[in-house]
Amino acid sequence: CRDDSAPLVEMVLGLMDHLGDDREHFDRNAFLDDAFGNQPQFSVLVAACEDALVGYALFHPCYEPAFSARGMYLCDLFVRSPARRAGVGRALIAAVARAAREDGRSFVWWVARGDDARAFYRTIAAVEQAATAHAITFATFENLAAEAR
Repeated sequence: CRDDSAPLVEMVLGLMDHLGDDREHFDRNAFLDDAFGNQPQFSVLVAACEDALVGYALFHPCYEPAFSARGMYLCDLFVRSPARRAGVGRALIAAVARAAREDGRSFVWWVARGDDARAFYRTIAAVEQAATAHAITFATFENLAAEAR
């Protein structure tokens, strides 16, 4: 909820810093509107310890034609350093899996960056596949979209 927005935004920025992502395009208000506005674009679950937020999972619905199945894509998983190795990350992924199941979905998938993340995810995931992620953003996105007729 919006009441948790300040520490949530702090954790989102913390993950961006950890991954070396540029903060230039992050917009707090747009993020909060997309999370809690009239048309939420994703769901977010938070983990708390002693009334302080220590982690979050951000996810949204997806579809996999190879399985003819609806699922959830886990965009972000972050646990603050002091709370790591205490089961918080696993609990957050379990909560995402439960939310997916309750929504009639049958899988959760994600992309990992960094060896530490991969080692953790191997303890949970039934399937690990080598993949290369691609994205078109900003000017490249605009230029490519303009090509479509």
